[in-house]
Amino acid sequence: MKRLGYEHYIGSNAGSASMSPAGIDWRLARHLSNSFQDSCLGFHFIAPPLTSPTLSDSASEWLKWKVARLLSSPVLGYSKDDIAALQKRKIPQLNKKKSAINLGQGDRSNFEPNTPSYALCDSPTGLLLYVLKVLRTLGPKKELTQKDIITLTSLIWLPGPEAALRFWAQCASDIESVEGKKPSKKPKVAISVFTGDEDQSEQPKTLPRPAKATYSCPAWAKKDYQVVHLGRASGTPGFLAWDRQEVIIDGVRGLTKAILEKDKRMQIAEQPGATLQNQLEAQDGRIAQADLSGTTVQDPKASPGEEPSKPGVQKPIEDENQHLVPPQATSHGGAH
Repeated sequence: MKRLGYEHYIGSNAGSASMSPAGIDWRLARHLSNSFQDSCLGFHFIAPPLTSPTLSDSASEWLKWKVARLLSSPVLGYSKDDIAALQKRKIPQLNKKKSAINLGQGDRSNFEPNTPSYALCDSPTGLLLYVLKVLRTLGPKKELTQKDIITLTSLIWLPGPEAALRFWAQCASDIESVEGKKPSKKPKVAISVFTGDEDQSEQPKTLPRPAKATYSCPAWAKKDYQVVHLGRASGTPGFLAWDRQEVIIDGVRGLTKAILEKDKRMQIAEQPGATLQNQLEAQDGRIAQADLSGTTVQDPKASPGEEPSKPGVQKPIEDENQHLVPPQATSHGGAH
């Protein structure tokens, strides 16, 4: 981002971090928010695969979670939506044992006979098949046209999917050493979760079926992050960037507002002339010019919004065809 000219910025997931293959989206979000706090001022997590606090992580957060779970009531930072969602959906379990087999998707029962493997970069048809399977696993609410699907596949194929596949396999088989390090201070984050309260009784008969969404209580993030904004949405994430862009936008806006209230590094730079404009004073309900001595010279008869005249040579008059108009000939008192 700094090479692009952005000294300070915020980031956001574009879909459910818990449904990302091999946890790529979640690991990238954590790495940016934890390791680059001098430039990444905050991050928007969408359905993050948080784990419940343990006694070794934070004794206070662990005790709050145990009390709320025991009482099954909205207390100590847990809401009734958290209690209801946990009763209906499973808690995410992060597997610390990495394996490149099936690119980290073995827990989703994706071993269908027609599942393409590592030769995706050699076959456009195989890549198209895999895109169709991923879309069906995400379970988008809005149907994609054939043109939309071809466009998505082209965006993966044209740049060359080899690098992305290698990165995917690396994420599925290894854990970076920097991921185990805790930052000196808690990063600021916004969190958006999905309560899953929509009717999900109808399941498609075709395979693969949409993946079952997990639920993490936003309060679980307090042991590692400073949660400055929280959003709850109904239903499941689905293909979020296609179906419900407002969830992403609302989370980013909430995060930005919270950061701008205390951090001035992302404030809009003052435009030239704004200082002079702010020096205008209201007198008796009328706008009068403030004392700008030493700054500019203004005609006293000029209106406040009128620019002062500048001495100098005037430009020749031009007609509509951008040709110079020849000067008028002057007579010297006689005809020739």
